[in-house]
Amino acid sequence: RELNEKFGVSDLKIMENPGYTGFLVDVLVSSRKFDVLVREDLPAAVKELDLGESEYADVSKVVKLGKMLNADYVLVPQITFLEFKPTEPVPYVGKAGERLESRIDVRLKTVDVATSRLSSSSMYSTKFKRSRKQGESNAAWLSAAKSDLYGKSAMEGVAGIIDVVYPIKIIAVDKETCVLNRGAGALVADEILDVYRPGEIMKDPDTKEVLGSNDTLIGKVQVVEVKDKTAVAKMLDGAGKIEPLCVCRRIAKPGDTQSPPPKID
Repeated sequence: RELNEKFGVSDLKIMENPGYTGFLVDVLVSSRKFDVLVREDLPAAVKELDLGESEYADVSKVVKLGKMLNADYVLVPQITFLEFKPTEPVPYVGKAGERLESRIDVRLKTVDVATSRLSSSSMYSTKFKRSRKQGESNAAWLSAAKSDLYGKSAMEGVAGIIDVVYPIKIIAVDKETCVLNRGAGALVADEILDVYRPGEIMKDPDTKEVLGSNDTLIGKVQVVEVKDKTAVAKMLDGAGKIEPLCVCRRIAKPGDTQSPPPKID
């Protein structure tokens, strides 16, 4: 209804094809870090589990789905806000809608099937502005803006997922610098990271569920040089404690104020 009123678009399929999930799949595949199960395999498993829409928030149900599909992780995206808004008319000119401002808020939950726990749950708010090209119809303009917005949001979300599943690690240490196992597209110069020493894996004594690891914050590093596959960082704090295989975590997640590029190496 809103699209029809604002843009005169009556065919709502324009918002469904391709859907947001398709963009997530494309980015996951292009990251070369995951084998993504074909979506055609999902309906049969969902039907067998009698999985209702509200039950996608139930980790235990999602874990059963993952086990049926022999998956390591299940990604559950939830769009909480979506808006496409033409800019206001320019005073004394009267031209309206020459730029389309769009925003999407997505909560991405990553469920680790092996440990039966929620690995991460992050909210990403993505904004995008697109000017109308000369002669471009409302439908084409909206479709292009949607693709741009969905694509950017998916990249930001998958970058965050990779940080959880494959954390940034230190692979070599010098006196005042260290080498990280991420390069161009995943890190940017001047980005600051917290450094943790991996600790003991913690398990629930009753259920034996893995609750995470007792990691210890030992320092901070700042990226000074980004190469194709690796990056060099100087130690701001923790020299002498930081060593190979320590884990680095972003102080700001993709989409926050200190936003690393939403590209995937």
